[in-house]
Amino acid sequence: TTLTPFSMFVKDDFVFASASADNRIGLCNINGNDHFLCGHSSHVTAVSWSNDGVLLASASEDKTVRIWEDNRCNVVLRGHKTGVSCVKWVPHRESTVVSSSQDGAVFIWDGRMGQALNVIERHTKDVISLSVSPCGKYVASGSTDMMVDISSVDTGERIATLTGRSPIFEVQWDPIGRFLSICFDDSTVAIVQSALYLQ
Repeated sequence: TTLTPFSMFVKDDFVFASASADNRIGLCNINGNDHFLCGHSSHVTAVSWSNDGVLLASASEDKTVRIWEDNRCNVVLRGHKTGVSCVKWVPHRESTVVSSSQDGAVFIWDGRMGQALNVIERHTKDVISLSVSPCGKYVASGSTDMMVDISSVDTGERIATLTGRSPIFEVQWDPIGRFLSICFDDSTVAIVQSALYLQ
């Protein structure tokens, strides 16, 4: 079966997951033992493995995030009002998940209990990129509203706002968390010393 992937996320040296426009998640093994997870009712836009590789989170245009374990959907996270664009697990926390949607909302969830811990509603357009700091304390969200918002995972409180001159398509912390890279629609990339904001 041919997949049209939106994103792929590697679990380990043998397995990766892919998000697809056919509403399914592909679990692909290098030994050829591939299968699909079904449950979303619209395009799957993003997938992300938990820190220990046990749980898989998937985001969809059906407005939900689903948590999968042993190839079964155990939890459905509901609360987004529009399609979900991104999903990421928070480092150093067993079950905390962050997701963002086309209406600009960012949700912080307890992925095992299915509860929203914080809702951040500062963007005015689609949040198409999320990055959680390596320490697990902060989330950066990049939006087509030309703004990067850095928030506390624990409280949802705004830590900093960075504004560009074109839509933001990608934000990413370096592995240590000292710098945040921002990719803009005008073909420019900014490197920000995030330590200046995270005191």
